[in-house]
Amino acid sequence: MDKIYTVRGELDKGFCGQISYNVSLNREYKNMKITLEFDESKRRYTDSEIDASVIKAFRDECNGEYNIDAASDAEVAEMVKGNCKTEIHLSAFLNGEFIGCIHKQLSKRTMSFGDVVSEGCLPTGKITGALKVTVLVFNVIKDATAYSVTVECE
Repeated sequence: MDKIYTVRGELDKGFCGQISYNVSLNREYKNMKITLEFDESKRRYTDSEIDASVIKAFRDECNGEYNIDAASDAEVAEMVKGNCKTEIHLSAFLNGEFIGCIHKQLSKRTMSFGDVVSEGCLPTGKITGALKVTVLVFNVIKDATAYSVTVECE
């Protein structure tokens, strides 16, 4: 497959939103892959990263909703380790029509169209025209979380 388009970006802690990229597929292709990848080391906190400031921030953010004041710092650290994660997903539209979305909790995922159609994706027929790829960011837990989106076709 030939790389048609690659974009890289960086997200800061707390970012939540959508970032869309438009790609012109100026000829018809048989197969297409769209890959989203982000820095695995930014996906979850490690034990060494869970310090007093992370515990305090988690308490401050969650206390009103979950009343975790009674929890010990060790219990809060386990909550952070088990529940806090960066969540970035991907959706795609071809010529204004929805063709797929993937929500798997992986730091690298690929959507396939054409001869093989990935789970969460729809058969597209002709692969040509205006491709819109949207990075769906639900939560970023660490600053400088790098990501990339690559479109490959053949």
